[in-house]
Amino acid sequence: MQRASGTVTTLPPTSDVRLAGGRLVLRVLTATVEPFNQAMRVLRLRIRFTNNGETFERDYYWTFRLLVDGVPSAPEDRGYNQIEAHSAKELEYAFRVPSSSGRVTLRISNSAGEEAELPFDLP
Repeated sequence: MQRASGTVTTLPPTSDVRLAGGRLVLRVLTATVEPFNQAMRVLRLRIRFTNNGETFERDYYWTFRLLVDGVPSAPEDRGYNQIEAHSAKELEYAFRVPSSSGRVTLRISNSAGEEAELPFDLP
């Protein structure tokens, strides 16, 4: 499959992820793929954190890894954001992905050992 250079593709949103007993809901609002160079692309995920809890939540308590052919990679920039109680905040995470990759999985986990995975089919 040939990929056009300079093309930005938006993927359909995926399902919600509910963790911490349903107190925290993460929803991928947009997933865009854009070229980086000949060998790499950038997958940008805009994620809404909804905190239904009684106290604030920090996104750096959570681990986001993109699995490409089973190999985990961290986002390009790590956030240090606070999501207040009974509120939501939209955050963006960017991952570099080899141009040849067609399917990747976002793994979301926390220090309590909870984990969820969301697969993405890349164009």
